[in-house]
Amino acid sequence: MSGDGQEKEAKPELTTDKMLEVAGGEEDIKIDFNEILKELNFEDLDITTESVDLTDVDGLLRQFQDNQVVRDALEKNVNLGKYGKKIEQDISRQEMSSIEDYITHSQDLVDLHDQIKNCDHLLEEMQTMLSRFQAHLKSISGDIRHLQDKSMSMNVQLNNKKDTEKQLEKYIRSLELRQEFIDQITSGRVGKAYIEPLTELNGKLETHSSMDHNWCAARDIAPDLEILKQRVRLCFQNFFSPLF
Repeated sequence: MSGDGQEKEAKPELTTDKMLEVAGGEEDIKIDFNEILKELNFEDLDITTESVDLTDVDGLLRQFQDNQVVRDALEKNVNLGKYGKKIEQDISRQEMSSIEDYITHSQDLVDLHDQIKNCDHLLEEMQTMLSRFQAHLKSISGDIRHLQDKSMSMNVQLNNKKDTEKQLEKYIRSLELRQEFIDQITSGRVGKAYIEPLTELNGKLETHSSMDHNWCAARDIAPDLEILKQRVRLCFQNFFSPLF
């Protein structure tokens, strides 16, 4: 570089006829550096002492070739600076739109929050009610088990009563002196028809002899059985007397 009085040396004009080709996708991306250099201002750039190194451009392009936004911008020869500002403006508009939308629906959000709180309160009340109902069911379940146990006990008692009734009925029948039976013993004649009432009388006498004679039933029936026994003895005496 010369002093103040000397004219500045003419700066070499940067021109290139080369087209940088970058493989990307189905078609190669072509970048025209002549168009890019026309948009750049090199008036204040001093390139007399340093050489311009464009060796990394190819690597950077290869690095971002898979980015769809970058690929679209490069394919359309878009000014990246203007394109970046446009994206920033779009983002700002979207942010403002989101803020306005939030402000517009803020009352709806407040109402929704109140509704959620009311729902929580209702759910708590329902939970309390269900807890009480569950406790009531447990109490009812205990009552049902008690009734089942009592029912089983009553069923056992009923069966015992039925068995006792059958035994008692059998016992009573064994001691019962029906009028028909008495007539068969006292008025009957010794023969085949006399065997059945005689056998029944013998069973009654055996039952009476096995009883505790302190029982009222045993004392009440004893005289009648003795009379019937004497009547049978008399019948047999009358039957066998003519034979001797």
